[in-house]
Amino acid sequence: MIQPDEAREITTKVRQVTYNCSIGGRVGVTYGFDKQKYPTYAQARLGGKNRFLPINWQHSDVATDSFSFGDENTWTIGGSSLTLGSYHNSNVLILSPGSKISYKNCKVASIKKVKG
Repeated sequence: MIQPDEAREITTKVRQVTYNCSIGGRVGVTYGFDKQKYPTYAQARLGGKNRFLPINWQHSDVATDSFSFGDENTWTIGGSSLTLGSYHNSNVLILSPGSKISYKNCKVASIKKVKG
């Protein structure tokens, strides 16, 4: 997993996505992307706090476009096809610490370009 400072440093583009989820309701996630259009971090208000979750490359696979943010000890956001060119079509799953499902079947409701 990359460190938060490194994630911020290599980020060149930022996008906000609002999801409607069948479990957990509505949630907003901000994603950072690097110059190669891969995600660097996800940021969201989860469990009453703003959480910054760097990409976890140990649980991500560029070849299959599956990505995971955070780790086993924190909140985790997982999804597929989460690149700069496809984030607006990507569904996600959000797990609380302990791997309990907090948001499930999250589909994109709206997107916003923040930077880049």
